[in-house]
Amino acid sequence: MKKVNAKFLKSSEFINFDSQNIIDKCNELKVENQSKEEYAKLAFEFVRDEIKHSADHSIEEITIKASDVLEKKTGLCFAKTHLLAALLRANNVPCGICYQRLQSATDTEKFHLHGFNAIYLKKHGWFKIDPKGEKVEFNPPADTLIYDASSEGEYTDEYVYDKPHDYVTEVMLNSKTVAEFLENIPDDY
Repeated sequence: MKKVNAKFLKSSEFINFDSQNIIDKCNELKVENQSKEEYAKLAFEFVRDEIKHSADHSIEEITIKASDVLEKKTGLCFAKTHLLAALLRANNVPCGICYQRLQSATDTEKFHLHGFNAIYLKKHGWFKIDPKGEKVEFNPPADTLIYDASSEGEYTDEYVYDKPHDYVTEVMLNSKTVAEFLENIPDDY
């Protein structure tokens, strides 16, 4: 079996698992004799269920760093992926960031990016999962995504990134509110 690149286990500016609140949450999610798969499921369910999607809950504050997402208990899809990656990487479970290009629900002429994760478990290999919520279950090795990206112009990028795309984080950093971000949400990269 091919070895997973160590870059999927590193802490970074936005996947900052060396932050004390991330370390504390990892310790809270761990139980004795727990497998990496069991831990990954608990971490995924925590992010899916306990971290509110900012736009879905009309929360205007932008969170980007995993530690901020955990502290504020809110984030856009991209921010939720940063937190899940941090929680998994902190427990030595390789995790990456993935993207889809989707058609706008309100304007079929517009598109926007959507973020989700890919997780590597030795028993299953890589599989994709979306911590945004909405009925997504942890069921490796099956990919469980919210959106199918099947309309013309839509796609699911097959590449697994070790860090968030700069274009996405730049727009997040330059937006003062979620509404502003949604007006400028990247549609491709």
